[in-house]
Amino acid sequence: MDLKELLGEDLYNQVIEKAGDKKLAVVNDGNWLPKEKFNEKNEEVKDLKAELKQRDEQIGQLKTSVKGNEELEAKIAGLQKTNDDWEVKYKETQLNTAIKLAAKGAKDANDVLAFIKKDGLELQDDGAVKGLDDALKALKESKSYLFEEPGLKGRMPNNDPTPPANQTNLQTEYEKAVSTGNMPLAISIKNRIFQGEE
Repeated sequence: MDLKELLGEDLYNQVIEKAGDKKLAVVNDGNWLPKEKFNEKNEEVKDLKAELKQRDEQIGQLKTSVKGNEELEAKIAGLQKTNDDWEVKYKETQLNTAIKLAAKGAKDANDVLAFIKKDGLELQDDGAVKGLDDALKALKESKSYLFEEPGLKGRMPNNDPTPPANQTNLQTEYEKAVSTGNMPLAISIKNRIFQGEE
C-alpha cells in the first residue's frame, strides 16, 4: 500500500506540498529496515568475515608447519595405514563371527567358514550380513556333509507294542531293587532295559 492510498488524495496533496522535494514512503510495509537493525547485522557480518579470515590464516599456518615436518607427515600416514588395516581386520572378524553364529546345524562352524563364498556378503551397520542366508543355503546344497541331518537321536523305539518277556522280568527286578533301596542295581537294570537286553 502506498502513501496516497493510505492518506487519501486530499491529505496526500497537502503533505506533498509541505514536504517539498523530500521523498516520503511507508516504512513499515516490510521493504525498509530500521537503521539500528541494519547496523547490528552489518557488524555481525563484519565480525564473521574477520573470524573467517582468521581461520583461513590459521589453516594456512598449520599447512605450512605440517609440510615442513616430513617426519610427522610420515608418522601420520603410517598411523592412518595401521588404522585402516585394523578396521579391515575388525570388519573381517565381525563377518566371520556372524557366519559362525548363523551356521546352525553345522558339524563344525569353522568348516563352514572355510567353505562359504564371502564374495557376495556385505556386513551392514547393525551387524547383520546381507546375502548370508543365500550363501549358507548354497553351501548346504553343495556340501551337505558339513551339516547334521535333522532327526531323532538315540535308540530306535520298538515297533512291537508288547514288551519282550525278559523285559517284564527286568522291570520286575528294577522295581524290586528300587523298593529295597539298592540304587546301583536299579540303575544297572534300567540301563539294560534301555539297551533292549533280553
